[in-house]
Amino acid sequence: MKPRRSQRKDRGFTLVELLTTIAILSLLASALIPNLLSARRHSNDGAAIAYLRHCVTSLESARNSVTQQLPEARSCEDPSLGDARLPRPSSIISTIINVNPDRDDYTVTVNSVTEKVFYHNGRTVVAGN
Repeated sequence: MKPRRSQRKDRGFTLVELLTTIAILSLLASALIPNLLSARRHSNDGAAIAYLRHCVTSLESARNSVTQQLPEARSCEDPSLGDARLPRPSSIISTIINVNPDRDDYTVTVNSVTEKVFYHNGRTVVAGN
């Protein structure tokens, strides 16, 4: 005599159970993935702002102590900054330093991979679109 189906021990998952599990996992993933992408964007923005502040600090440290003039640097990786130059992290697309003609004031612009531009002019850090 054969044992009944409910008495078998090698019974696997049914199709309904598998589909239900897949549906629940896909709902959880759809709720989690946008939050992870948002966290990545915020971390890239934080890295860009930190790099901008480091650029400003390196530019200020390269200022001539006698004449108080800024070096003719075009980016934070410029060799004219000497020991103060910075390697560019992967989350930064470009940096541009614009020094005005009397070499007293400057604007530093950092463009990040999140397509945001952060700039420093004088003493204020402003985030643009």
